[in-house]
Amino acid sequence: MRRQFRQHFLLLVLAVGFMPDAAHAQTTVSGIGYASVSAARKALAAKPDVQSADHSGWTIITDEAGDDFTTWTFAPKGHPAYPTVVRRDIVFKNGNPTLVTRVLCESKRGVCDGLYNRLRGQIARCTSNCTTVLP
Repeated sequence: MRRQFRQHFLLLVLAVGFMPDAAHAQTTVSGIGYASVSAARKALAAKPDVQSADHSGWTIITDEAGDDFTTWTFAPKGHPAYPTVVRRDIVFKNGNPTLVTRVLCESKRGVCDGLYNRLRGQIARCTSNCTTVLP
């Protein structure tokens, strides 16, 4: 069941970019597990079992270590929010999938705030519109 959910989640992330796919989503700023966007990108590039894809210039890295499932979305050079990474983790609580989104934006404060607010809006829209992919 978790594998099927992961596959649906990855397809949705690739199809809509930033839009998360869980009925129970929360967003926190930073806390990505690395000191910087650059450090995260370097560490993930060194991991042997990650998958990388490009979506409209944004780099999406998928890490499925054990029961964990994390997607990392990196802003492209030239984007106003560069350098930025968005980390999304699927966490199972009481058997129910929950999407936790963390953002580390190292650009100008106003640009980062705008990106963060955009993500929050997409989470709210997706919460009411994207629950059909849940098993």
